[in-house]
Amino acid sequence: MDPRDLRAFGYIYNTSDGRHQFWAIKTDRPAQSPVFTLKDLFEEAYRNMKNSEINNLQENQTIPTPVSLNDVTVSIQVKINEIDFYL
Repeated sequence: MDPRDLRAFGYIYNTSDGRHQFWAIKTDRPAQSPVFTLKDLFEEAYRNMKNSEINNLQENQTIPTPVSLNDVTVSIQVKINEIDFYL
């Protein structure tokens, strides 16, 4: 493959087993249009993935709510010599 041939382009990707593969593609016409289209496609997919991650983080994030001591009820049980006392 001639690196100066405007009809050819390629990309490298990571496989599921941790290796990398290179795919070379040669078109009938100059490859500028398909390359820019693929670039836009990958950028849009990346933006969607990042937005999805941000939305998931926001949905799973808990917001602390202030609690007044008047709202808290505590029950204490103390056992002394087999006699139950409730406070």
